[in-house]
Amino acid sequence: MRSNNSNESHSPNWVDGQKLEFEIFKHLTTLSIAVLLVVTALVEKVFETPRVKWFLIVACVLFLVSIYGSLASMVRVSRKLCDDSDYDKSDIALGVTAAGAFVLGLLVVFFFLAINVF
Repeated sequence: MRSNNSNESHSPNWVDGQKLEFEIFKHLTTLSIAVLLVVTALVEKVFETPRVKWFLIVACVLFLVSIYGSLASMVRVSRKLCDDSDYDKSDIALGVTAAGAFVLGLLVVFFFLAINVF
């Protein structure tokens, strides 16, 4: 890590890119929480005796992983901006894990709805 806090070694485009990355993870966190709330309300109000309930547990775990990964990524992006440091492989892996868990969670919810509706 570099000792200066002025971001002199990186271009303004790099700083803007970091801010956009932070926003992406912020939106991913918001979407994950929203899907959790919608699924909870849907199951509570629409499906009195849903089939394959374990799909919901898997989906909830995946969305929680997505939320955790997104929050951790936001902290890392903030630290990179403050410390003027560069990426490492764990930063990329954390972001991919957060996005992948979100997509898989959506697929599991889709399959749950497809099984219970049809």
